Amino acid sequence: LYTAGYQGKLAAVDLTQGQVVWSRPFSSWSGVSVDENAIYLTDERSHIWAVDRFSGETLWRQADLTARAVTRPVLFENYVVVGDYAGVLHILSREDGSFVARKDVGKLQVSEDFEDQEQDIDQGIFLPRTVFRDTIIVILRSGDIAAYTITPTAQQN
Repeated sequence: LYTAGYQGKLAAVDLTQGQVVWSRPFSSWSGVSVDENAIYLTDERSHIWAVDRFSGETLWRQADLTARAVTRPVLFENYVVVGDYAGVLHILSREDGSFVARKDVGKLQVSEDFEDQEQDIDQGIFLPRTVFRDTIIVILRSGDIAAYTITPTAQQN
């Protein structure tokens, strides 16, 4: 079992023994996603992390979305998908956390000068909720639901 808490710890717990296998300081409020090798989560600053699920060591960290209220990561094929308060869906590589693509699914336009702009938070992404076959289901704070597919581009020779 993997768990993370706000202003707490990220921990791996052996349920058969009831023992903590490893833990490390971590603050997250959005939950975790897990694959065969890593735990993917977002911290309180909206940095996205991949952590080795066996040791708790950091594999990579993507800090380019600081303060964007990033959602819990959702895993989709070779990608990590998160949404943000502005209604942008961010697709990252599972391998290194680099950005692969972005899709603006909300109506909020974000400028460099946040103080001069009225923000409609209702258009932010509440959750990239689930993956069904080749489709990511996204729920906006407004209650709107959208579905997107990710189509890999052909490699150039």
